[in-house]
Amino acid sequence: VSVVKPALFALMAGLGAFMFGYTLGFTSPALPAMYGTNNSQNVFTPKECVDGTVSSDKGSLFSSIVNIGAVVGALMAGNIADYFGRRLALASAAIPLGAGWVWLAAVRDPAQAIMARFVAGVGVGICSLVSPMYISEISPDQYRGALGSLNQLLITVGIFVVYLFGYLLPHENTVYDG
Repeated sequence: VSVVKPALFALMAGLGAFMFGYTLGFTSPALPAMYGTNNSQNVFTPKECVDGTVSSDKGSLFSSIVNIGAVVGALMAGNIADYFGRRLALASAAIPLGAGWVWLAAVRDPAQAIMARFVAGVGVGICSLVSPMYISEISPDQYRGALGSLNQLLITVGIFVVYLFGYLLPHENTVYDG
């Protein structure tokens, strides 16, 4: 049994896992600019900030709200996967993920950034449930363990990539400042 076709499909499904890791890790390089600790311009309008920066409470909510969105997405994902199938469920995860990231890129308001992270979290939740399910179902028996572990590997790679961007790019470029 050839592993090439299932491996390619597993890699494509793993893009959701990569975005899962990237979305979770995004706050590490983003928060310094939000808190104003890196000598960058304000990323949000001053009326929404305390002394030109985001409060610690809003920063914490910005970091954690994606997990609440992920719970909502995961709760919906089983029904989506059963009704539309695994591939369409994975494709549907791109809608909230993409919408959340585009919204985050356009905002100048901490409250909207928090809502955008929630929306992206819904996509993360769908990916977190459907991606390993799909990979395990398409994998030949002898490769199921290796291909199944690809999901976790790509979550870690997503976190690493966003941390690497945070290290290599000036912080004012890692938060979208309109």
